[in-house]
Amino acid sequence: MKLRRLVSLLLAALTIGISVSMAEPFDMAFCEKSFHLAGELVSGAKRGGIFAEPDSDKTPIGYFYNGDILEVIGVEGKFYVIKHGDGTAYVAKSKVKLSGVAGEDTPISGIVLTSSIKIAKVIFRPVDDDEDRVVLEGEMELSEPVQQLVFYLWDERQLKIEQSVLYTMDEPATRLSGADWTRKLKTERMKPGRKTLCVQAMKDGREAVLFRGPFYIAGREDDPVNLTSKCTFSPKEERLTDKRVDSYWSPTNKHPELTVTLPEDEPASLIQMEWYQPPEKVDVTVKGAGDTILSSQTLETGFYLDSVTLPEDARKVVIHPYGKKLKLSSVRVYGKEYPHDMVQEWQELPDKLDMMVFSAHQDDELLFYAGLIPWYSHLGKKLAMVYMADCGRKRYREAMDGMWTAGLRYHPVFLNYVDKGVGGIHVAEGLWPGSQAAVVRLIRKYRPDVLVTQDVDGEYGHTQHKLTSLQVREGAVLAADPSYDPESAEEFGVWEVKKVYVHLWGENQIHMDWNIPMEEAGGFTPWEMAIAAFDKHRTQFGFFRVERQGKQYDATLFGLYYTTVGPDVAGGDMFENIN
Repeated sequence: MKLRRLVSLLLAALTIGISVSMAEPFDMAFCEKSFHLAGELVSGAKRGGIFAEPDSDKTPIGYFYNGDILEVIGVEGKFYVIKHGDGTAYVAKSKVKLSGVAGEDTPISGIVLTSSIKIAKVIFRPVDDDEDRVVLEGEMELSEPVQQLVFYLWDERQLKIEQSVLYTMDEPATRLSGADWTRKLKTERMKPGRKTLCVQAMKDGREAVLFRGPFYIAGREDDPVNLTSKCTFSPKEERLTDKRVDSYWSPTNKHPELTVTLPEDEPASLIQMEWYQPPEKVDVTVKGAGDTILSSQTLETGFYLDSVTLPEDARKVVIHPYGKKLKLSSVRVYGKEYPHDMVQEWQELPDKLDMMVFSAHQDDELLFYAGLIPWYSHLGKKLAMVYMADCGRKRYREAMDGMWTAGLRYHPVFLNYVDKGVGGIHVAEGLWPGSQAAVVRLIRKYRPDVLVTQDVDGEYGHTQHKLTSLQVREGAVLAADPSYDPESAEEFGVWEVKKVYVHLWGENQIHMDWNIPMEEAGGFTPWEMAIAAFDKHRTQFGFFRVERQGKQYDATLFGLYYTTVGPDVAGGDMFENIN
């Protein structure tokens, strides 16, 4: 029902003229594959017998060895039923470790008549016993009875099956309960990150997809599989692969550039450069066999993380940065099959934005706005995230990791003003010289229709939250005044913002629903994605948590502070009345 509600909201948005189409589509969908149950020899065994009947006292008709993959199509007592030639055969369960093989994309099976099955919550570990299980609730009704179910737990980052669980019910049934499956779905050995649970029925050698659902396991995630360890660097520089943002290579007169030699046995398709501080510009030259130049480009993005696509015959990449105090924190190289949704490939802000969101610090945008970024990013809005204060380079990486997880694809803007708690707003303003003009300049340059900012009273009273709110509210008016900051007015023109929303503002209030499953995000709700995004802010653990802040400061509540298009009537959409 909730997915239907999302479709209804999108249709309603189109009928009132709200643009939800995407000029530059982002691939947000999670795994929609079906799987086939497979088996292989258990560790330590030399071989396993294949029998014509489910009876190990009989003479085997063949054997399977380490590395052999069996196609499992059923279970009978202490044996698995496998495909064998043109027929079937049997192998002892004690000799087989179950796994799975991904197949083609398959829709939910037509035998599902009704379903209210859902995954109950994001998994945080360790707290109690249930936290190490995928907790399911709801029921499902089928048009034909099934007795055997297979649960596949798929990792979205590593693009592989982490677990396969075969479940045989006491007798065939057409009404299934998710609560009966929970105890089977253990997660304690699974890596943190985004997952998909796929439930399939096995019947007469066929598999039918009954349910797919996303869930998230909190914790520090590994990098997606990459080829960096197979590359060589000249000059040799171990600091580029130690995963620390504060450990870096700097060019010298002797070595003004870095050469990355790619592996010969596996084609590379993407190279990433993470900077401690962005260079003024960087030349990236890609060479093939015999040092022939395949491509050469100059990057002037100002990004903390630059990515360059590589041709298939690339053999070397030469990185030549320009500017003072250059610091390259890391280089990562990815092969052809890397998980695109998990590897950050940031885009530059477009000339015209739909929304600009302001946050005093790196994490306020999740603590106090929760599902705002996930919701509007996945609806295809062109959205900018602007951070006012410089909370340190580690916090920048956390913010980028968090915003990518939330669905943002335009590189965040960091204005780099000092982060310091002070008693009065005028004192705080003195620590941010030129910040009001910087806000106005951004508004004029990117022409957002909607601005979102923090509570007038600074949520829990933080002075820099108050100052951010004040400068955004005033910036909306000043951006339309040609007499204010005439230099930016001449360069970009003036701009009239259509709407300004302020967190917790007491007038013209709207409540946003962050609990709607987003089909574009594989079924995750904006709230769940906000929790997953905040999980990247490891330095803030023990201080804040999205759930607690969301309840105390209501991350769904905003007030329409300023409008040139009239008041909200329907509510629940910050683009109401905007064509």
